[in-house]
Amino acid sequence: MKVLTDFTEVVAQLDDADDESQFEQVPVRERLGKLDEWLRASLATYLDESSALWVTASIDDPLDPAKKRVVSIGYSTDGTWAWPSYWGYFVREYGVEVPDEFIAHARERNFAPAVLDRDALRAAEREFENLLG
Repeated sequence: MKVLTDFTEVVAQLDDADDESQFEQVPVRERLGKLDEWLRASLATYLDESSALWVTASIDDPLDPAKKRVVSIGYSTDGTWAWPSYWGYFVREYGVEVPDEFIAHARERNFAPAVLDRDALRAAEREFENLLG
């Protein structure tokens, strides 16, 4: 399973944040406004509406603290990729750059959100848990 990176600004706000994240972290500020405008809506929908691996809470937007509890914390998947559930928000609101490989993958699926059946979701959960160690 491939995994989109965590954003350092989000991880820093989490109560249990540590410097030893399981996944790569990058500053979201380095990726702002780099996604083509025409991709934002369809890609954000794909990211937001695909199956949830787990969801916990929402936090304030680290780039605009006036936006309260809009950044959801958890992970989503389409069975091939997993990503922090806040990716859709940052794509929609800020045009955050998404890896070309992920865009190609979502495009192959016509940007239709992946809603996994119970067995596929359990398999994805096991694979994701193995990545966590």
